[in-house]
Amino acid sequence: MINKTGYLNILYKPYFSGKVSFINFKNNVVVFIVNRYVNKLQISCFFKNVFKVKVLKVRTLLFKCRVFNKKKKLTRVNIIKKAYIILKKDHNFDFSRYLE
Repeated sequence: MINKTGYLNILYKPYFSGKVSFINFKNNVVVFIVNRYVNKLQISCFFKNVFKVKVLKVRTLLFKCRVFNKKKKLTRVNIIKKAYIILKKDHNFDFSRYLE
């Protein structure tokens, strides 16, 4: 599927908010900002191989982020892809292990 050098282009950063932390606590879901051109199968394989967790399902969402200038004029629209990774019940993802 994807070689080891391709892993760097999949995942950008974790996404945190109040709603995401509630979903994570309740349903064992982790949310990441991913590359816009990566599909669900590649994200699932990435988590299985790199983080050694079992993935139940991956859901993706394209999110439009508007950028304004100082005069409050719309300058551009960034399109960001969020991946909701649903883990199996007996697996959990601990962010503190991967922080340096």
